[in-house]
Amino acid sequence: MSFDNIIAFTAVEFHAALTTPFFIDFTNCILVEGFDLASSMKHILTATAQSSVARHTNILLMHRVSGSSSIASTLYVFTHPRWRPWGHRLSPACPVCASPHSWSNEVRTGSTYSFACRYPFCRGSCSFDKPDGFELYTDDVKGGRWMKKDYRF
Repeated sequence: MSFDNIIAFTAVEFHAALTTPFFIDFTNCILVEGFDLASSMKHILTATAQSSVARHTNILLMHRVSGSSSIASTLYVFTHPRWRPWGHRLSPACPVCASPHSWSNEVRTGSTYSFACRYPFCRGSCSFDKPDGFELYTDDVKGGRWMKKDYRF
């Protein structure tokens, strides 16, 4: 028996129930239709872009390169300007005034998303730069999409 593919989820507080939409598409594409997992990831991730798994965890795929004994791995990160700017989570409260749900709409400058606290007299803010080495991987689905990066370990 051998493993050709390994999927890992990176969420610290992982909730397996949130991966159900991912595994429904996985089952259909891989187990029922018999497609290769590495080449099917784009379809599976696009289908799950509106599900909770996209906002909950990153996905790591490790697979054996066909015709060799080497292992390739790819990290997939969901990005949405409001929910996960460049794959980061917005703090649930402003770190300066501790007001919950205080962030303004995002302001994009180049490849940086910036947010400001919308409460009067508070100067709280945060910004997120596009991480190095990632490329946008899937098409935009209601503002969100997956990025990917070759992962070295």
